[in-house]
Amino acid sequence: MEPSSTAVVSTIAPNSTDVSPITLCNASADIVFVLDASGSIGDDQYRMVLSFVKNFINSSTSGSSSDLRFGLVIFSDDVQTIFDLESYNDIQELNEVIDDAPYPGGFTYTDKGLNMARQIFLQHGRVNYPHVIILMTDGYSTSRNETLLEAKGLRVNNITTISIGFGDIIDESELNDISEPTDVFMVNDYNKLDYILGQLLNKLCPTVVSTMAPSST
Repeated sequence: MEPSSTAVVSTIAPNSTDVSPITLCNASADIVFVLDASGSIGDDQYRMVLSFVKNFINSSTSGSSSDLRFGLVIFSDDVQTIFDLESYNDIQELNEVIDDAPYPGGFTYTDKGLNMARQIFLQHGRVNYPHVIILMTDGYSTSRNETLLEAKGLRVNNITTISIGFGDIIDESELNDISEPTDVFMVNDYNKLDYILGQLLNKLCPTVVSTMAPSST
């Protein structure tokens, strides 16, 4: 995937009031979210992450001519595919499935999540479409070496990984090894996750229209 000229690395301070506008996009891509569901996050914060995923999907598909498909993987001690790229076509169904995603807790085996996403692209990804992983994590990988090996495999397979680190224990250097530095977003406060939606969509969308952030229910 060719990054847009508006790509930035974003650090959002906990008390920031500068909300990025949400953008509706005209893009074609297969996108798999890979979510950290380890014990350090906590159930309330995990629900905020799921809400961000819904807001991204709703913003990138509502009122646009985008050709996007989505998958969702969660990881902790083990990995689970919530849905792959061909599971659902209806956005409302996607929202309901995301709401029901389990929170297993446990350790942070990021490598397992990345590996599962790669398998989804190999089995279900469309030829000649950009393949994009959006990794969302709050901490250090339990197995850093394995994680970096998986990241190398993603690059070999022409899969772009955008990393979003949130909270105050994130290993930014690890995310810079997983993704290109311009594909890394850092958010200090879970409540500020939606503030980077506009910036993230600008990376993925060749044509953008500014609007207000939708609310998830």
